[in-house]
Amino acid sequence: MKQIKYYSSEKISALGFNFNIIFGERSNGKSYDLKHKKRC
Repeated sequence: MKQIKYYSSEKISALGFNFNIIFGERSNGKSYDLKHKKRC
């Protein structure tokens, strides 16, 4: 199984919910991904 190196919010954003809670390891890019995500 290939392990993902950095976090991507594309799959959770595709679900279309108003609120999302994201849990994960430290330093895998969760905050960075959400900060630099292109807004619609």
